[in-house]
Amino acid sequence: MKGDRKHKRNFIQHSMFIIVLMVMAGLAAKAQTTASHEIRTVVPKVALVNVVSDHQAHTETDASQPGTCLQNVRLNGSQSSEYWINYTSVLDESRRPRKVVAHLRNGLPRGVKLVMETWPASGSSKGQTGMPISRTEITEVPSEIITGIGTSFTGKGSNNGHLVRLSLEMDPAVANNPGGMPDDLLIAYQITE
Repeated sequence: MKGDRKHKRNFIQHSMFIIVLMVMAGLAAKAQTTASHEIRTVVPKVALVNVVSDHQAHTETDASQPGTCLQNVRLNGSQSSEYWINYTSVLDESRRPRKVVAHLRNGLPRGVKLVMETWPASGSSKGQTGMPISRTEITEVPSEIITGIGTSFTGKGSNNGHLVRLSLEMDPAVANNPGGMPDDLLIAYQITE
């Protein structure tokens, strides 16, 4: 009987020892599978702009100036005066909003104005698209046409982005004597901070 009690006590001690070891092993295993790491992702800033239309329009990017698109506009009346400005903008950590500016690369004769009307973004636009400056005279000095652009994408192609309408306003003397008018206008659009 005495041996049975001793045997029972040894069994309980060994069992308790094994249970404590299992609990400690479980805690150690849990501690080893839980970790905390700080990860920081930096997205590079992106700024792209393009001008498109339903008709064949001549546009190209300006490799010498990132975020710039050039549009050649024929003044002979065979080309539509409506275009779509598409852009993609990813802001950096500063979160400073962007804007689209436009200017002429070649001048107009005295008494002639190029006026640009711009509408709010439509179509498949996503994010914080900019606010249009509804009516702006475009000269050789850059003029803001869209402001307050955040991280956004206007979509691609016609019927996406900001609708733009171009028109020429002429003094009566120039309208009656159109000599000196260029055949084409080259408009530069740039998305910038």
